Amino acid sequence: MAGIGFVLRRVIKQGGFLSVVKVALAGTIIVAGPWVLSILGIFFITKYSYYLIGQSVAIFMAVVIYSYAFSLFLFGGIHYIFTRLVADYMYEKKKSKAGEALLLFSVIIAVLSSSVSVVVLLLLDLQKIIFPTLFRISGVIFFVSINLIWLLMIFISLLKKYFKIFIVYLLGMAIAFGSITLLAKTFSVSGVMLGFAGGHFLIVVCLYILAFKEYRPGGFTIKEHLPYFVRFKFLLFTGILYYWGMWIDKIIFWFTKGSPIADTFFKVFDVYDIPVYIANLTIIPGLIYFMIISETNFYRHLTEFLTKFNKGIYHKLQMIKYKLIANLKHGLREQCLFQGIFTLTLILIAPMLVLADTEKLLVGGITNITVFRITLGATFFHLIFLTIVIFLFYLQRFRLAFFSTLCFFIVNLCGALLIVSAGDDNLLGISYLSAGIVACLLGGFFLFSSAGKIDNAVFLIASGEKIDNL
Repeated sequence: MAGIGFVLRRVIKQGGFLSVVKVALAGTIIVAGPWVLSILGIFFITKYSYYLIGQSVAIFMAVVIYSYAFSLFLFGGIHYIFTRLVADYMYEKKKSKAGEALLLFSVIIAVLSSSVSVVVLLLLDLQKIIFPTLFRISGVIFFVSINLIWLLMIFISLLKKYFKIFIVYLLGMAIAFGSITLLAKTFSVSGVMLGFAGGHFLIVVCLYILAFKEYRPGGFTIKEHLPYFVRFKFLLFTGILYYWGMWIDKIIFWFTKGSPIADTFFKVFDVYDIPVYIANLTIIPGLIYFMIISETNFYRHLTEFLTKFNKGIYHKLQMIKYKLIANLKHGLREQCLFQGIFTLTLILIAPMLVLADTEKLLVGGITNITVFRITLGATFFHLIFLTIVIFLFYLQRFRLAFFSTLCFFIVNLCGALLIVSAGDDNLLGISYLSAGIVACLLGGFFLFSSAGKIDNAVFLIASGEKIDNL
């Protein structure tokens, strides 16, 4: 992602308000495009389409929330392998191979997500749960589209056509909301699902056109791509555990404390679901800051160290290494400060955002200010943890990143089970917060320990040895 950051930094240097707006829009789409789309979709449906479909809106919301959760829960690890594979091809200037990778992984994701959808439909049939055929088809299209969008968002960052990408998202949302308004009157909740799925499918098609136009696949081969799953197994497991750690408490609360949706096996827990959704949006500024400032600075210093590794004398090399470590500390400190100010401000003004009149909610659906504040703090540490994990990736310490995410997952899992046992809703989010804090401490220790041994690691890599024992 550092290449994107450098491009956006050049845009900012052009000066003027317009350049800042361009960077804000481009950064938001890159770091959280699907997430923003889902939030806007849920807000639109609950606020403006409720009078058309009545209580059925709960079914739509459940499908959207579950689709986003399980799209990452099931396929997050594949995203990490895909990112590494495409990065290697771009470094080797093999654009057609990058296009091949996109095509192959798209087929894998489409087949797997379709299979999961079919299994869910079979479970519905076994439990004698009847959904209209149109709703079922639309739900499958939506789930497959979501999974493909996550994959595409990784790839299209290479295009640097941020305005076109923004227009694609804008068009998709416009089609989705327009279709919902037209179809809901005739097909009720099935029409809403079809309209929303249709908007996402349009985004998928347009993004593929943009991607394959510039990165045309040279063929369709599997042999040279699939070995990455074995070679980078800890990267795969890190991706899996990262998203499991992110969602495990929500899933536990759904099935232990959530309210069932009539005629389905879905459960939702709005007291926690909505604060988490909103809180996750609040770290978008921090993600953009990381992409433009923190990551690019670290990349620049790391590149300087690696470039001079075989040329400089030992003393100067050590000076560059200590400069890299100092920059790493400074970058993490500034990242914490930037996002911390934003998060702390929201924590302080939370009562002003959450109004008693649900028809006038500025932050729709949040009914417990304490839970909202806790989730704001949890997402802050989640962002810092993600930053640490990415830096560990740069240093190729995949095993250590895996142990950090394993800790993140275990703490959130155990904490969520304890909260369920306690039965106090004011504790919701504590497990998520604790997991972020503990994972940050462990990941930070691994990161600075690895940075201090980076010269030894480079020697080992150059000699073909593994660096896991450092």
